[in-house]
Amino acid sequence: MIRMTLFLCACVYGTLLIGGSGDAPLRSGLQAEPAKADAAPVFVRVPVKSPAPQAHRVAVDTNLPVMTASVTAGNLNLRDGASLSAPVLDRLSRNQEVGIIRQKGDWTLVRTEGGDLEGWVSSSYLTAIPLQMAGN
Repeated sequence: MIRMTLFLCACVYGTLLIGGSGDAPLRSGLQAEPAKADAAPVFVRVPVKSPAPQAHRVAVDTNLPVMTASVTAGNLNLRDGASLSAPVLDRLSRNQEVGIIRQKGDWTLVRTEGGDLEGWVSSSYLTAIPLQMAGN
């Protein structure tokens, strides 16, 4: 949709650029004629050049959870890094739901339901929760 919009903007710009050049002859009937003493005013087309459409970059958050999982351990350590030696940030409870952001080996980067904590957990203590389709 965005590509089609940009394409249409480029076409309109090209049309205005080509059709609105100062060197182009005016269509017959719009050319200025010498003024007569009792003649009405004559209107002449004035070319207007529009600036080229500008593309805008959109920031995309690549740390959004892509799926949800449930904790299977009684108390699962949420760590600052993907390692047993990384400091423990918090403990997650059994059946607590977390958003999965990405995986790195046997570790998974998760975000808690409220979105207030993000850290690494051992992947073996997570069970994926299947997506549910919304009813009509």
